[in-house]
Amino acid sequence: MAEVKPLFILYGNGSILNRGCEAILRSTMEILQTAFGPCRFVNSPPRHLEPEELGDVGNDVVHTVPAKRVFPGKSWFTFHIRKRAFLFKPTRRILGAKSEAFDPYLAEATAALAIGGDNFSLDYGVPWTQFAINRSIVRRGKPSVIWGASIGPFDRRPKFERFAAQELSKATLICARESETVSYLKSLGIANNVRLVADPAFTLAPHEVDLDKSDLKIAKEPCIGINMSPLIAKYWKASRSWLDCATENVKGILEKVGLPILFVPHVVQPRNNDCHFMKQIMSRLSAYHNRMAILGPGYDCRQIKWVISNLTAFIGARTHSTIAALSTNVPTISIGYSIKARGINKDIFGHLDWLVPFEALEDNVLSRTTQRLLRSETSVRNHLIDFMPAYKERARQAGKYVKEIAQSC
Repeated sequence: MAEVKPLFILYGNGSILNRGCEAILRSTMEILQTAFGPCRFVNSPPRHLEPEELGDVGNDVVHTVPAKRVFPGKSWFTFHIRKRAFLFKPTRRILGAKSEAFDPYLAEATAALAIGGDNFSLDYGVPWTQFAINRSIVRRGKPSVIWGASIGPFDRRPKFERFAAQELSKATLICARESETVSYLKSLGIANNVRLVADPAFTLAPHEVDLDKSDLKIAKEPCIGINMSPLIAKYWKASRSWLDCATENVKGILEKVGLPILFVPHVVQPRNNDCHFMKQIMSRLSAYHNRMAILGPGYDCRQIKWVISNLTAFIGARTHSTIAALSTNVPTISIGYSIKARGINKDIFGHLDWLVPFEALEDNVLSRTTQRLLRSETSVRNHLIDFMPAYKERARQAGKYVKEIAQSC
C-alpha cells in the first residue's frame, strides 16, 4: 500500500491576484515538501475567491470555501458595535467559525498553518477571527502554527493585547519572519513557542520572461523599478492626498536620477489595485512618458520576481515586492508602514538606512534616498549576495521546525 502523504491546512491567505499572497502560498508548499517529502494541501482563504483568484498552484491542493459568518445579536452592525466596545469574550461561535471551511480535513491534518503573513496585527482591523481559529485548532488537539508572520503590536489596545498574549502562548509554534516580532512577543512573555525564521517568499524561484515584450523593453537597459500602493492612503494623514504625494516623489526621481522607471504592480485585485494607482501617477507625469513603462497585470509572482531581478534598483511599498527584490540581490528601498518592513530591513542590513517611513514621503525624500542608494549600489548588492544564502536557509528552517512539532505531537 502506498504511503499516505502528509496533509497540511494553509489558512488565512488571500487571492493570488495579490502576488505576495501567491508567493507565500507557493513558497510555503515548497518548503514543507522539502521537509516532509510529497504533501497534500488544503488552501483555506478567509473569503470566497473566484477561480482566477485561486489559480493553478498544484494538483495536490484542495481549495475550501469559508463558512458563512455568524454574528451575535441581530445584525452585522450589532456585532461590530459590541466588538469595538469589547463587551464579550471572543469565541468561535461569536467570531464566525471560519475554521468550518477546513473542518472536514482537520482530523487527518499533520498541522494547520496560518500563512497570511501579517494577519495577527491591527493592520486590517482587530484580528478576532485569526485568534478564534487558532484556539479552535488547539482545542481539537492539532498542531497550530503561525507561519512566517509579523505579529502585533497591539499596544494601542491594551485589553486586546492582554487577550492576544494569552492566545499566542497557546499556539503550538510561532515562526516569526523578523526580529522585531520576536522582541515584541518576548515583551509579552512569549518565547518558548517562538522561532526566528524569514518570510517563505525569500525562497521563491524566479521564472524567466521575454524582455522583448512591449511592457518590458525598458528593463533591457539600466532601470529603476517602483511599486506604489494605494493601500498607504488608509494610513495617510497629510494635507495633500497620497496620490499627489506619490506623484511628486516619482517626479523627483525622474528629474534627479538619470534612469527610466518601470512601475511594477504587485496587487492586481479589483480593490487596492496597484496597476490602476500607478497608471494615475503616469497620467499626471505625461511629460516624461518616454522614460516610464508599467508591467502588465498578467504576470505571476515568479515572473515578476524575475523581472525585478534584472533591475538596477527597486523601490517598493508592497512588502513582497521588496522581498522579490532583496532575495534576488537588487538594492532596495522599502516604503514602510508597519513592523514587517522595519524588522526585515533591520535583519538584512543591520540598520534602517534603506527604509523610508511612508510619513517621510510628505517631504519628497525618495529621490534623495534613491540617489544615495545608487551611489552605494555595488556595496549594497555585494552585501545581499553574501547575506542571502544563509537568510534563505533560515526561511527553509521553518519547515524543519514544523516537522519537529509534528513528530512530537
